[in-house]
Amino acid sequence: MFKKTFTLSLFLFITSCNLFQKEEEENESQGIEINPGDDIQSIVDANPAGSTYILKSGLHRMQEIWPQEGDTYIGEDGAILNGSRLLTEFEQEGGLYYAPDQTQQGGDHGDPYVCPEGWERCDYPEVLYIDDEPLRHMTSLEDVVSGSYFFDYDAERIYFADEPDGKKVETSITDFAFFFSASHVTIKNIIVEKYANHTDWGAVGGDQVTSWLIEGCEIRLNHGAGIVVGGESIVRGNYLHHNGHVGVNAGSGSNILIESNEISYNNFTHVSMGWGGAATKFYLSDNLQVIGNYVHHNLGHGLWTDIENTNTLYEGNWVWWNVGMGITHEISHNVIIRNNDVRYNGINDDIWLWGSQILIHVSDGAEVYNNTIYIHPDGGNGIGIMNYNRPDPPFGPFYGK
Repeated sequence: MFKKTFTLSLFLFITSCNLFQKEEEENESQGIEINPGDDIQSIVDANPAGSTYILKSGLHRMQEIWPQEGDTYIGEDGAILNGSRLLTEFEQEGGLYYAPDQTQQGGDHGDPYVCPEGWERCDYPEVLYIDDEPLRHMTSLEDVVSGSYFFDYDAERIYFADEPDGKKVETSITDFAFFFSASHVTIKNIIVEKYANHTDWGAVGGDQVTSWLIEGCEIRLNHGAGIVVGGESIVRGNYLHHNGHVGVNAGSGSNILIESNEISYNNFTHVSMGWGGAATKFYLSDNLQVIGNYVHHNLGHGLWTDIENTNTLYEGNWVWWNVGMGITHEISHNVIIRNNDVRYNGINDDIWLWGSQILIHVSDGAEVYNNTIYIHPDGGNGIGIMNYNRPDPPFGPFYGK
């Protein structure tokens, strides 16, 4: 009797779960449809706050969206928000090609420490792409070779060396895909690419947003950060790769969850690691949780809390093959780092305790345990603690312990 009752109960439970999931999927599939070529912002402005929008499969080019309170944006498979202009007209001069009439001028960040030597234009947001590959922005016309370009802002021309015939040539001109204009916004299953967002700014979001859910999206090839969120927000199950600066920035708030994302190959513009070149950077947060992410092959640090973070949890992450440190907690308080697999980070950056797989960097209240650590034979360090003088913040003085 017990076996029959248990079997029936289990069947009813599974059936009810499947029905609930089906109902949830049906609810998500119902909404205001947006087709490629539609003016998305006009549609959003014409509907009440809290509406659900379905982005149909295809290329939605050069769109900027200011969500309203409680809006939901869901992409059909293959729905792409693309912030670039397709270039089709070219001329030749001095052995180079150029695209004329390029009037977009985003300007640089203004901080002289952002870009390292040889990459002085890393913070100019206009990127040139050929067949989905971002080219390197050179500082002068004379430096242009295959795989690079020079934007002559005065002449309104983008010069490059590679033959454009038969290739897709694009340049990023649109500032962002989703801006931080409202709270309680949901964004799901959308590809966001090739936006001209500034260094440290998100193609999606901003640190003033609250209560955003960004889930199941692919964020790629944008000039600045892929995603930026503030308090009470969730970034879950996204693929954040080949962005010009970081994959994720988050902070200026409490109760942020970064979970089950793949974050890889970010910082193609070569933003200085000392300034913020990384896979992620978290700041001014309380109760930040970073759980179950795969963070690999980024040109910079892997998981990085920097500046007045408290009560942080890093758990169950795989942090592999990043140029900088694996997990670092800098000028912050109260962190638990446990059950992470951290290996082969900082191979060429291991002077003193730099290049550590895990580093407590002038921060206190750290608990580090049950982590798996591998150090590459060619370089890197294990677990490090640094302590030296840093300014006292509002939360109190920092110590490495």
